[in-house]
Amino acid sequence: MPKDLPSRWILDRLTEVIEYETEAFEDYKNWSKDQSYQRTMARNSFNLRLEAAGVEKVRKNQGMGWKGRRLLK
Repeated sequence: MPKDLPSRWILDRLTEVIEYETEAFEDYKNWSKDQSYQRTMARNSFNLRLEAAGVEKVRKNQGMGWKGRRLLK
């Protein structure tokens, strides 16, 4: 266990956020339409772009997701 208080607080009080792949891609498609983009990327291209941007992909019981990111509602 870390000795400094902030690190202990992080371990005790914060949880990992997983945004599931399907929800993220659907939001991307809706956002693209709202921004008046004519074309959107295919799901595979979208996933590759997120990985290239440094977003970590993780596998959970419920499916694949993006670690440390949450959609703005």
